[in-house]
Amino acid sequence: MGIINETSYKTRRSNIILLALWYGNKKTTRSVFVDPCVFELKKLSSTGIQYDGVTYKIRPVIVTEAIRSGKTFNGIKGRTSLADEIEGFDFIASFIPEYMHCICLGVIRNLPEPYFSHFASLSYALSVLLQESVATVYVKEVGKLLEDFVRKMELLYDEKFFQNRKCLKIDGKSCLNLLGKQVRRKLTLDEQTIIENCLFQQNDEDIDENDREHIISIIENNSCELYKRLEFRNGSNFIFTTAAYVRSKKRINYCALLQDGSFFLIENFIFIEEGKCDFQVFIFGRMMGQEFKKTFCPSLAGKELAILPGQTTKLSGLGSLEAILPHQVVRKCVVAFYNSLLPSFIITALTNTLESD
Repeated sequence: MGIINETSYKTRRSNIILLALWYGNKKTTRSVFVDPCVFELKKLSSTGIQYDGVTYKIRPVIVTEAIRSGKTFNGIKGRTSLADEIEGFDFIASFIPEYMHCICLGVIRNLPEPYFSHFASLSYALSVLLQESVATVYVKEVGKLLEDFVRKMELLYDEKFFQNRKCLKIDGKSCLNLLGKQVRRKLTLDEQTIIENCLFQQNDEDIDENDREHIISIIENNSCELYKRLEFRNGSNFIFTTAAYVRSKKRINYCALLQDGSFFLIENFIFIEEGKCDFQVFIFGRMMGQEFKKTFCPSLAGKELAILPGQTTKLSGLGSLEAILPHQVVRKCVVAFYNSLLPSFIITALTNTLESD
């Protein structure tokens, strides 16, 4: 069976494609399914398909293949013909992680401690969540267990293998994921000054004096980590990117609505580790609308209606580079118009945490 992986979960589950059926007391030979499949994939990736006068070349993404002929050793069936015959086949990008093989099967029973106990946390959490009905109290407990599972990944399997995602917990409420490959370097003097200004603008409730001095000492003497993407997992699951991030071709994910009603253009995410469990994340960017700001608000019989937070606004001009903290971000914004020469924008914030762009 097959699915279109780019569609939503509900669409995938209700539109499963039956690719083939096999009946017998043993698995097929490779020639029945694999060889014809490889032939079609090679054709799609080399010559492509034509639609409305445009040729589209398809990159094959494979979930599994039939068993190759020959003996099996420790569960390995031998080299796949996909790698031999399909140009540019990427093992990492082409195999979609899925529940049966990543959770239900594998070499888990052979894992020594503490790796077995670590994976058992994930197994238990999924056993709870996969029940037909789950009490709210168990969902909350399982959430803590999964957070602990993610935190221990780097400790048990070495941080260098997990640089594509850094999961953070702030004040027990907002969960952040720093995504993508990190750049580690010392901050420039200007960047250090920007962070210091941000720290001294915060209330004592946010950052106390000792924390300020400790962070300043770290940024002056140590390297910090810079990321291009940040995911908020506090019920909204918004993903923000830097303005220079080039892979978001269909969306502009670098504009945020702040608590004070202003709009902020994001240029960098800086992670500063204070200790094993303590950290700070700073969002570098520029305030928008420094030269001109006008909110589009309808009027009824000469009476203007109330202005909503993040309402459609025309902005022109960017401020100087500054830093904010993640808790100042309210939600993501949609950029309806962008003129890079001025620069000017027409922006509206997403109206709630359920909407998406």
